[in-house]
Amino acid sequence: RLGWKLHFEALATSSSSPHFDNSYQCIVDYDIDVIKDIFQDEHEPVTETSIEEVTRAIESLNKGKSPDVFGITAENIVFGGDALIATLCDIFNAIFYHQSVPDILKAGTITPVYKNKGSKLDAKNYRGITVLPVIAKILELILRDRLRNFINRHQNPQQRGFTCGASPLFCALIIEEFIRETTGKKCTSLTAYLDAKTAFDVVYHNSLLRKLYHMGIGGGLWNILCSFYEHASSVVGGNTSDEFIIEQGVRQGGILSADLYKVYINQLLDRLYYCGFGAKIGDIICNAPTCADDLSTLGDSTQELQMLCSIANDYSKMERYELQPKKSVVLPHLKKRSKTTDTPVIFLGDQQMPVVDKTTHVGVVRTSDNSPTTAIQKNLQKARRTLYSLMSAGLHGENGLDPETCIHLFRTYVIPILTYGLEIYLPSPNDIRPLEMFLKKVLKQILSIPVTTADPASFILSGLVPVEAIIHLRALSLFGNIALLDDFWIEKRLAYRQLTIHGHTGSSWFSNLAIITTKYELPNPMEILRDPVSKSQWKTVTLRAVYAYWGKRIKQQALTYSSLEYLSVGHYNPGKIHPLLRITETQTQSREVNRLPVKNEISDGYLLPAINKSGIQ
Repeated sequence: RLGWKLHFEALATSSSSPHFDNSYQCIVDYDIDVIKDIFQDEHEPVTETSIEEVTRAIESLNKGKSPDVFGITAENIVFGGDALIATLCDIFNAIFYHQSVPDILKAGTITPVYKNKGSKLDAKNYRGITVLPVIAKILELILRDRLRNFINRHQNPQQRGFTCGASPLFCALIIEEFIRETTGKKCTSLTAYLDAKTAFDVVYHNSLLRKLYHMGIGGGLWNILCSFYEHASSVVGGNTSDEFIIEQGVRQGGILSADLYKVYINQLLDRLYYCGFGAKIGDIICNAPTCADDLSTLGDSTQELQMLCSIANDYSKMERYELQPKKSVVLPHLKKRSKTTDTPVIFLGDQQMPVVDKTTHVGVVRTSDNSPTTAIQKNLQKARRTLYSLMSAGLHGENGLDPETCIHLFRTYVIPILTYGLEIYLPSPNDIRPLEMFLKKVLKQILSIPVTTADPASFILSGLVPVEAIIHLRALSLFGNIALLDDFWIEKRLAYRQLTIHGHTGSSWFSNLAIITTKYELPNPMEILRDPVSKSQWKTVTLRAVYAYWGKRIKQQALTYSSLEYLSVGHYNPGKIHPLLRITETQTQSREVNRLPVKNEISDGYLLPAINKSGIQ
C-alpha cells in the first residue's frame, strides 16, 4: 500500500518541468487571485436546490458500486426515504448559501485498476479510480446538470467524448472519411495520434478555473467549483494508507471530471480548428477529431501536420502536461506503398515521433493501407478470449448451460466484441469470412451439432444472423444517430455533402451506406437526414428490414440441403431461438439439456443415415 500511496501522491502533487511555460503560470495564478477577490466581494447567490432536483440526482446514481470511505453505498441513499432526501436538500442548500464544500465531502478512496497493457508490475500501467462520498456524488450530479448545457454550447465541434448524442466512433468515422476522400483523389493523408501523459491526473486547477470563468461561469457557482478542489484529499484502498492532498488533476471516477476535462482541453481544439491548417473535406474542417483526451490530428502534407502537432505541443507546455513523443505516433495512409515514398518526419518539441504501420484509436485498429484485415484479426482474438472466459460459466456444448442461455450470453458478450468498429470499415464479405467461420463454429459447438452440419441449420436453430448482417445493423444504427444531430455537427454536414456529391457511386462511407439501404429496401439516406425518426423507431425499422432479408435468404439456402428436410425451416425467426431448443417450465431442465443434442442431430440430418440403416421409423 505504501508503494501505491507514493505513486498516486506523486501524481497528485503539482508537477514541474523545464519545458513548462512558467510565465504563463504566473499570469494564470494572478488572474485567479483577482477573480477570487471579485467574487468574494460580490457574493452572487446560487439558486437553491429542490426536493425534485435532489430526487432526480439520487435516481441517476449508479447502483451496485463500492461503498465510499464512510461505508455508505448508493442503495443507502436510494432507499433512505423522504426524510433523508429532505435532509440532503438542506445540506446542499447550506453549501450553496455559504458557497463552500466541506472537506469531509472531498475525501476520496483510490483503487488501482490495470489498464490491460504493459507490465502488471509497473504502477504506471494502472489507472487510479477514485470513489468519492455518495453525498458528494449527488452534489456533483446537481452541479453537472446545471453546467452541462452551458459547457456543451461552448464545446468545440470536434470533441466527441462524453457528449450527449455523440459516440467515440464518430471520431473514427471522421478519420475514415478523410482517408477515403484523399485516397479517392490519389493523395496521401497523414494522421498523428497524440498521447498525453496521465491526462486527467495532471490538470492544472487554477488554469481550469480560469477557463471556466472565461466561458462565463461565475459568481457563486464558480466559488463552489473552486472550493471543490481546495483541500481535496485521498487515501489508497480504504484506510490502509495515509491521507494525501490532491494538488492537481480531475479525479477519474468523479461525476464532473469528464465535463471539466473537456473545458480544460477545449481551447486547444479551438486553436486547431481555426488555425487554417490540416484536414478539410470540402469546406468542412476536420483536422482534430477528439474523444476526451484521445487527440488525433489530420493533414494531407507533412508541413500541415507538423503545424498542428506544434500547436498541441505549445499548448501542453502552457497547461503543464506532457505529450509523450515515443507513445505518440504518425500513421501515413498511402494509395500505394512504394520504395520512393519519403517517410514523414514529425516532431513533438525536439523529439521525432515514430512512424508506424498500425495503431489503435478509440478501440479501432488503424493501418497504413486502411484495410480492415488487421482490425478483424484483433477482434477475433478478443472475441476468442471473451468466449474462453465464459466457458467456466457453462458456455459450451454438452453438459453446459441450456442452448437458449448460451446463445443469449454469446450474443450479449461476444458478438459486440467480434464486430466492434467494423461498421466504420464496412468490410466486404470476403474480408469478414474468418468472422463468419468463427460464428458458425461456435454456434455448432453451443448447439451440440457436428461441424459438418449444413451452415443454415446453425442460424435457424439459434435465431442469429450472419456477421455481415450484424455489421450492417451497426452501420445503420450509427447513421441513424447522425441523422438526429443538429445540422451544424461535422458528421451531419459530411453526410449531406458526400451524399449530394457522390450518391451511391463514390468511395465515401456514406455512399456505401446508401448501397446498404438500397439492399434492404430502406428509405434513401438523404430522406432520413431531412426527416429523421427517433432512435427506437429507426432500430425497429432497420431490424425488421435486415431480419426479413436474411431470414428469406437463409430459408432459401436451407431448402437446397436434403439433410435439413426434417428441420422446420419455417420456424426460423431472426432474433428468436428455434422452438426446438426452448425448455418450458413443465420440463426438467437437466433432462431436456441432455436430450437436445440428439434432437438437434436428428433435425439437421446427421443421424438420418444411421436411422435409415437400422430401420427405425
